[in-house]
Amino acid sequence: MGTNTNSEMILTNVERVVGGIEWLAERIVIVSFAVMVTAVLTSVFTRNINFPVTWLEELARYMQIWFVGLGFALALRKGLLAGSEMLLKMLPDNISYWLIILCKIAMLVISVLFLVSGSRLIEHLISTGQESPNMRFPIVYVYMGIYSGFILSIIFLLSSLLSNFFGKVDNLDRTFKAVDKLLEDPIPSNQLKSEKPS
Repeated sequence: MGTNTNSEMILTNVERVVGGIEWLAERIVIVSFAVMVTAVLTSVFTRNINFPVTWLEELARYMQIWFVGLGFALALRKGLLAGSEMLLKMLPDNISYWLIILCKIAMLVISVLFLVSGSRLIEHLISTGQESPNMRFPIVYVYMGIYSGFILSIIFLLSSLLSNFFGKVDNLDRTFKAVDKLLEDPIPSNQLKSEKPS
């Protein structure tokens, strides 16, 4: 009983922290998308009146990088990424479950590798002080959009694997459609549900 209570407490605390990170990332994605759309529309309008503002196109591109970088991580968190279920449906539930765990570990390793290799680029951009062509602000802030996306992916994958360790499945598992039968209802970000297959 005490062990179950401790595990539930750990998962609740982790979900609270990760949920807060997710909330912040969602707001950044919304803002970046809004700025991107506004910049594109304004750029089209200014070109039509023969008063082009070149830095608007650059701003739109940079906001798109942040939108895609963080959006990918959020899609991973919510189980909205495309996945192949053919092999998983052919396997027994217990085998497909552990295959999903293996896939998530592989995704975690790949994200860490990208993070390590990307850190060299970030360090180089900081040391050289490279600036964007038109807006003249440090270009490192642009690349941080993708870099931050991988950081979020690692956080979300670790959170999901922790849930699996305690016998739970979460929204990230929805990427792998074979577990849909274990989840009858959508799972809020701050709530865990369902036991892992035996």
